[in-house]
Amino acid sequence: MSPKGLRDMFQNAWRHRWNLLAGVLFSMLLTIFIHTENETYNPEPDPMIFQEFVEWHTIVDNRFQQRKKNLEENCKKHKNIVILNQTELPYMQTAKSLLVCPISKVGTTTWKTYMFRLIGQHPEKFQHLDMVNDTGHWVHQESKGSISASNKYTDVELMSLLKSVDSPVLYNGYKRFRLITVRPPMERLVSAYKMYYGGFVTEAEMEDLENGGSENEDTSYELGKKRQRRRIPAKKIEVSDKVKEIEVSDKVKEKRQEKDKSRKNKNLTMERWISKSLRNTINRHWKPYDTVCSPCSFEYDYILHLDTFEEDLKFIYGKADLQDKEFNFNIKFHQTRKTNDTNIDHYFSSLSNQLLKNIYLKYRQDFYLFGYELPYYLKQFEKKGK
Repeated sequence: MSPKGLRDMFQNAWRHRWNLLAGVLFSMLLTIFIHTENETYNPEPDPMIFQEFVEWHTIVDNRFQQRKKNLEENCKKHKNIVILNQTELPYMQTAKSLLVCPISKVGTTTWKTYMFRLIGQHPEKFQHLDMVNDTGHWVHQESKGSISASNKYTDVELMSLLKSVDSPVLYNGYKRFRLITVRPPMERLVSAYKMYYGGFVTEAEMEDLENGGSENEDTSYELGKKRQRRRIPAKKIEVSDKVKEIEVSDKVKEKRQEKDKSRKNKNLTMERWISKSLRNTINRHWKPYDTVCSPCSFEYDYILHLDTFEEDLKFIYGKADLQDKEFNFNIKFHQTRKTNDTNIDHYFSSLSNQLLKNIYLKYRQDFYLFGYELPYYLKQFEKKGK
């Protein structure tokens, strides 16, 4: 560029110096704003909140350790009545780093719902799933293909994982947490009875109960399809007017209640159901814990209790470094009809001594292994039954 051209360029820049300065300042401010927006705001942690968390974590951790210690001690103490299984694998389900042994009538639908969310499947269904009125049958059916541990591990790998004394156990360098959930055995029996009494079973299952038979894996799928047709699915209702939405929901609820009444097995008393179910030795809905998950033969890192389930799960999510953005979404426990009796003893008050003794002999190990106190009407058989 010639000297004249350079002089003209500088003179032109000088004349527009304020515009140029304003542009530079604007660019600087814009850069600072964008940088500030992208920065993560990390406030100083509240010492009180942190202290509360530490105390809570310690309490829950000690509770888990005590449960595991009690199980180990009681497995040895009651080895004469516990069924040991060293060769047959329990049915396990998996999501991320969790390995869960599901037990029917102990929050299995709730468990599977959380596990589906962990693997990112069907999240839209959970937002509107009525876990109280809907049986969640589709959850059980879809779980066979999505979260069954046999789809991810070979039998040899599963056996090795369940028998390892390491806690948590490592698989290909990654931690795996083995879990089991339990509840008071008599509550579980009442829940199973309500499922039959409430009509949430097929005629084939009722016949199976009457004949003292039991479902196997082949027949359970066919029975499940029939059961699904008898159950009423919860539907998402999209109505802009909230008042109208409530009215529609009430109508749906009334319709459900009418249908529920029509399908109840009103003649099925607790006495009759217990006498039939005790002869049906391996139905999954009331199979004893020691035959479902073999807790004295395999290692479980954490024993969850249904009454502390969400707190237990929150602790485990932290231990396993799992994230669920919907964790605080309150999913009610799926139950055929909610077992919310403060006292369930009245269900067993009319049973004969022989039936009560049979209950004790079948489920006593479930009480002993997991530290549940025997109800007064079963304690009378404790010394006689040993």
